[in-house]
Amino acid sequence: INFIQPPLVAPEIGGIFGTDPESDITVTVTNTSFTDNEAKGGGALFNRFGEVTISGSRFTENRGIGSGAGGIVNADASQLSVTDTVFIDNTAIQAGGAIKNFGSLSIVDSEFTGNSAYSGGAIYNYSGMVKAVEHTATILLSDSTLRENSATRGGGLANYGYDGFNGSGTIQERKSVG
Repeated sequence: INFIQPPLVAPEIGGIFGTDPESDITVTVTNTSFTDNEAKGGGALFNRFGEVTISGSRFTENRGIGSGAGGIVNADASQLSVTDTVFIDNTAIQAGGAIKNFGSLSIVDSEFTGNSAYSGGAIYNYSGMVKAVEHTATILLSDSTLRENSATRGGGLANYGYDGFNGSGTIQERKSVG
């Protein structure tokens, strides 16, 4: 499956959107490309209150406008698992060039290259209060590479709030400016 945004811009959410606090939403994405999507939420995917598993996929040149992430927003009490997936040249105006996380995030055997944002060029992880809601974001980063991502704060990874980061892998040639 390929999610390629036509010249029209999705006003709120890009390729896939899931939200319903009353039901158990489970989405599995395998061998899928998200290219050139743009939205105020997640340029390619917005997950809220759900469980999303992504494997063998590609997120390329997706854009987050407003407060959205370029590739994926993992919001509220959501779970996102990413394995063997590539994020290339995704951008966000504010935070999370590739991924913006407020929930539980696991990344294994994946690569982030050339992503950019003001904060968290590749990944933005935030725990704390947002719109009067307490978020406890966690991130596990294993056997993954973050290279040539850029941001004013945290070229490869910006981790704000509680100590919810556990990782191994490579962060190289990260660029933070300003």
